[in-house]
Amino acid sequence: MHRRVAAICLALLCSSPLADEAVLAWQDYKGIIYVTGGIGEDELAEINAARSGFNVRVLLAEKAGTYVAGVRVVVSESNGTKVLEVESAGPYLLAKLPEGNYRISVTYGDQMQQQDFVVQPGRAREFVFRW
Repeated sequence: MHRRVAAICLALLCSSPLADEAVLAWQDYKGIIYVTGGIGEDELAEINAARSGFNVRVLLAEKAGTYVAGVRVVVSESNGTKVLEVESAGPYLLAKLPEGNYRISVTYGDQMQQQDFVVQPGRAREFVFRW
């Protein structure tokens, strides 16, 4: 199933007008497809074009509004099994998770925030974390 999602995502990216100038690399962590970035106009355009293909969307910023990168993001199932662990390459992280109950933990500097959430079919979850 995850390989099929990866193939569809790659096909969508390759058939998009941005394909010739793709800046971001789509990643795979234990079968979970994700992309992180959003620094500069080109990366931001790619993130915005890809948003609808992902059901978990995360924005990382300081309370004053400045976007941040280098945030450790861990998503675990309700039983504690890690399904995604990544350091953000920009203020945005998009991921495609299967249906289920999860906890997202984000750590910037020495401050961690977390939130439990549910992924349901056909619904996207959006998060904004500020420090």
